[in-house]
Amino acid sequence: MAKKMIVIIFSVLIFNACSMIDKQYKYYPIIENNKIHIVGYLNNQYDENSPLSVLKIEDKKNGTHVNHKIKLLDNTIKIVKDGKEYIIPYSKLEDYDEIYIYIRILKNGVNITDDEFVVYLGKIELDTGEIIKLPPLRLKKICIYNKRKYS
Repeated sequence: MAKKMIVIIFSVLIFNACSMIDKQYKYYPIIENNKIHIVGYLNNQYDENSPLSVLKIEDKKNGTHVNHKIKLLDNTIKIVKDGKEYIIPYSKLEDYDEIYIYIRILKNGVNITDDEFVVYLGKIELDTGEIIKLPPLRLKKICIYNKRKYS
């Protein structure tokens, strides 16, 4: 009887340990840019079918002690999904700082739940004065596995 109890306890512990992994979903460019980092956040990052909420863009030189400013020079971006084009307005006034560019997709009425889409961002200016003309970027939904941390 004691052996059965030990087996049951270990089985429960093992199955609980396996369930301590989170699946999070984000959009990343299929081809990385060597100067800027782009990531798309879902409205609910744990739900694969949740719509894209925001695109976040930052300078890849950002570190723990030094942040670099970045500016989107165009006031609209274009998203193409399923052969349809969507124009999304962008205003620097919506951003909280000059370190990141936030493009609010869902707030502007565009509902993206597809695995892939194409975004046309236009030109971005780095704090060095360098202007980068970005080609159309294909973003793909990626599943990231994280272990849960309990305190």
